[in-house]
Amino acid sequence: MGTGVWMGKAALLAALLSPAVATAQEADALPSPLSLETVARYAREHRAEIGAARERTRAGWAAAGAAGKPPDPMLMTSLDHLPLPEVMGADLSVMFQQSIPLSGELAARTRRAQWAARAWEVDEKTTRLDVEREAVEAYLMLAEDQAMRALVARQIASVQSLEKVVEAKMLTSSASAADLLRMTLERAKLELRRDSLDHQIKVSDAMLDAALGRAVDAAVPDCALPDAAAVPALPSPQPDASKRPELAAMGHRVRAADEEVEVMRHMRMPMGVFGLGVAYTMSDGPGLMASVGLSLPIWASEYDHAIDEAKSMAAMERASLQAMKTMVEGTVAATSHRLEAARARESTLRTQLLPLSEQVSKALLTSYATSEGSVVSVIDGLQATQMIEMEHLAARGELGRARVAWARATGSGE
Repeated sequence: MGTGVWMGKAALLAALLSPAVATAQEADALPSPLSLETVARYAREHRAEIGAARERTRAGWAAAGAAGKPPDPMLMTSLDHLPLPEVMGADLSVMFQQSIPLSGELAARTRRAQWAARAWEVDEKTTRLDVEREAVEAYLMLAEDQAMRALVARQIASVQSLEKVVEAKMLTSSASAADLLRMTLERAKLELRRDSLDHQIKVSDAMLDAALGRAVDAAVPDCALPDAAAVPALPSPQPDASKRPELAAMGHRVRAADEEVEVMRHMRMPMGVFGLGVAYTMSDGPGLMASVGLSLPIWASEYDHAIDEAKSMAAMERASLQAMKTMVEGTVAATSHRLEAARARESTLRTQLLPLSEQVSKALLTSYATSEGSVVSVIDGLQATQMIEMEHLAARGELGRARVAWARATGSGE
């Protein structure tokens, strides 16, 4: 009886919680149909990488706020004399001591930390661009799979119509059972491709969920490939790729490396030590104490090696910046040519090959219907048309991805 009561309470609790869970899932559900703008905005708002980059920037500025502070002061106490065996009094002192660099080391440390924080700040923009690109590419993959699934469904319907034509010709003995078997084989091949695409769509949907920073669910939103006319042409002049956030961040790190050299140079300068305190002696009673000290940086080779190391690191940062500039220029040129090639390929398939293949298929079908052609010719024409249709669909997807790659290469984020 106790088990039954417990199970009843568990069922009641599940019933009470299920509406709340369903409401939360509906609130997080993606709209359908889904658009590229919605995908980019959702990724910016939900990807944890952007939050991590933002916190890293905050940590960098916090470090910059602490970098220019002098060393912590010291509170020194001393028991100079305690008479024994009879304790008649004592000589003691308490001193507050502070070390302060006598050069511009603290200011250089502050500037170094500030440039590093600025670099992290720009890296946050880089992360946002990468997140948007990953989300949009995942969207295009899902859209292409869904469009291919719809295309294969239309192709299956076309083959089924041809099967009926063959069946009608068999009644007049102008077609054989082998012709019908050939058509049935073509339909079975397309159905196999359709079933494979059903699984591929689920794979692409899971990748889209991951790219958006959301939990994978069973709901698959409707996505659409952008039309060729909706993919804007390259602007003239093209955006200045030298303003890419990666280059700006690298420039900030070069400045930070230069400040590190200054820090090492200033460390060769002496550090002052100042102290102020009170003392008590048995003979003279209470009094004040003051001290002034100076560090002696006598190990010159140690500081020289540290300066050389900092200079080498700064030179390395400059070389890395130059290498990145060269890479950016090459990437912009490559993605520009890739985009133009994708646009030309899609246009040729759409305006020339698709209409021509449809004309060939219609001519072969008409010839077969009048018993002047063979079913083999009809199937060959049908396969050629199907291949061109699929190739055009793939070209539309490549055109979208090429535009995304170009936008990322130029740092425009379009």
